[in-house]
Amino acid sequence: MGEDVGKAAEAFEYIKRGVVYGFVVAVVGILAIFVGLSIAALSQSVTPFAVALSLFVVLFIVPAYFEFKGFLGLSEFYDERLYRYAAWLTLGGAVAAAVAAPALAWWVVSLAEAGSRPPDLSPLRWLAWPVGVLVGGFYMRVFLKLAEDSGVDLFKAVGVVALLSGLLSPVDPGLLGLVMLILLYMAASRGEEAVYEWAYSRQKQQGGPTA
Repeated sequence: MGEDVGKAAEAFEYIKRGVVYGFVVAVVGILAIFVGLSIAALSQSVTPFAVALSLFVVLFIVPAYFEFKGFLGLSEFYDERLYRYAAWLTLGGAVAAAVAAPALAWWVVSLAEAGSRPPDLSPLRWLAWPVGVLVGGFYMRVFLKLAEDSGVDLFKAVGVVALLSGLLSPVDPGLLGLVMLILLYMAASRGEEAVYEWAYSRQKQQGGPTA
């Protein structure tokens, strides 16, 4: 375990910020999609909806960046590569989605303008299901390890919900993701407190000043 308590606390703070910005992006994105659907219905064009959906996905790079910074900080403090892998997976996934969403939106708009009906993409959810399970299992492992390192058992619950979210990804409308974010914020807050308690205890054992 590293000695830089400030960096560790900052890492948990980054994770909390990522959760907060994630909520903000979700709310703004849902409103944008609703407006896009309304405009699309009035204009008989799918373009506004496609643009709103693309913007919604792209904006998730912001919370992903904060989670990335948080996991990197935890990797340094706890000297654990697993958190570094989680950092890059989180950021890489957000960037990949941000690239794919506009491309998919452009394709749908092109088909609509050509008078063709876009194909049903719902089967893709089931094709992507194994990936969701693998990702959920990976994050469960990450949070179980973080519970062990930080002493905050609530991270175990975050890990279990992450796995369930992956297992139920084809049918879950996002409720498990919401629960996971709430638990993650609470766990990160306790993790931040645990770091300071560890530093205080260590300082006390060494006979240093505790004030």
